Amino acid sequence: MLIEGSQDKNGYVLYHRAIGSANFITNGKDLCQDQSARSIARWKDALDALVHLGLLEERGQKGAVFALTNRGFEIADLLRGGTLP
Repeated sequence: MLIEGSQDKNGYVLYHRAIGSANFITNGKDLCQDQSARSIARWKDALDALVHLGLLEERGQKGAVFALTNRGFEIADLLRGGTLP
């Protein structure tokens, strides 16, 4: 999620929840292809963890739009094999 989000032109991760489904959209992709309850729970846990760690921050008030923080971009770069500035 962090790597794909860092490649999104706005650095956004969008979260949309409906009955029996959820979408985690960034960089033109829905990351949660398997709409099983287990998969949705894993992606939601990842989103919550990234927010808790300060790598994503909520934008707006409905819990649907998140943006990478500067630290989020730095960690994504490290995950891709880069280095910190």
